[in-house]
Amino acid sequence: MDRDTSTTTPSLALRSSNVVAYVLLIVVNVLVNTGLIGPTNAEVSGKFPTPLTPAGWAFSIWGLIFGLQGVGTVYQALPYGYNSEGTKQRIVNAIGLGWQLGWYCEMGWQLCFMLETPGGMFLSAILLVLATLAFGSSLLGLYRLKERNGSLSSPFLYAAFFAPTSINTAWLSVATSVGILVVPVSYQTTFNLDIPATILAAIVTCLGVTAMQRARDSAYGLTLIWSLVAVYGSQPESKAVQAASLACIVVTCLFTILSVLRRRSPREVEQASADIRQPLTTGRSSSVH
Repeated sequence: MDRDTSTTTPSLALRSSNVVAYVLLIVVNVLVNTGLIGPTNAEVSGKFPTPLTPAGWAFSIWGLIFGLQGVGTVYQALPYGYNSEGTKQRIVNAIGLGWQLGWYCEMGWQLCFMLETPGGMFLSAILLVLATLAFGSSLLGLYRLKERNGSLSSPFLYAAFFAPTSINTAWLSVATSVGILVVPVSYQTTFNLDIPATILAAIVTCLGVTAMQRARDSAYGLTLIWSLVAVYGSQPESKAVQAASLACIVVTCLFTILSVLRRRSPREVEQASADIRQPLTTGRSSSVH
């Protein structure tokens, strides 16, 4: 049975465009978050609070995401590692255009967000949804790769490709929920957003549970825990959202623990059982003779 056919070396165009998109992402983030081209994300976010907006410390996760993605971007551009085993080829091909499409959406989101207008917030929400879908498609590609070929061959490949894709997707699911709630806030609506916020938190949690059940993706779960704890701590006035966040934290923690316990695949468990049974069988055969 053919285990995987995507062993062709990724094109130079794909690898080069990934580098260009990543460099642009970093440049835009520096310009926006230093206030060189307008208000920073933190300043704008403070003007449009929502029941799901996390505490400020949670946004430091972007540093981890960008750092790991930088390692992956540099490594995928280098010829080293593209060999007959095909592991690196499969991973980069599985990610495809997802990373750079997600980055361009993230850049567009930041530029629209700083406009501080209802139209800008509406476009920001759409771009966040598209960014989540882009990274989510790459994550699904990596899930399918794991299902066909087993675990990634090294911790380095996991850290450079799987972890940043998973963490970015999970974080964006929360950021997208916040972005959706910012739209009515920008229109100065008087509608209570606690119920929509609770529904969105439940949806985000369900997506996380699905990821952990399908691929034992503990990185996804840990990212959601990080995000939901930040939401819980930043919403002392909204008891409903606090209660929903706490419930989501408990559920996510349980499934994250299960994903860690289920790390060993059924094939590995079966092999381990066979290794245990073999000396016992040999011993019985020897005693007969």
